[in-house]
Amino acid sequence: MWVSALGLLPALLLAVGGVQEYRAGGSVLWAAAGVGLVLVAVWVLVRDVRALRAARDGAR
Repeated sequence: MWVSALGLLPALLLAVGGVQEYRAGGSVLWAAAGVGLVLVAVWVLVRDVRALRAARDGAR
């Protein structure tokens, strides 16, 4: 789970960089790629948290 939680930080940094690149006149694909990375990182984090909770509840 910690890997997926830490993966959110670089995804956010890349998203911010993509938006800044777009605002500076770059392609909108930079911003879209950054947002896509954040969505994937959040999905992986949610998946890992659900698996951790299911394992914890199953151990009771």
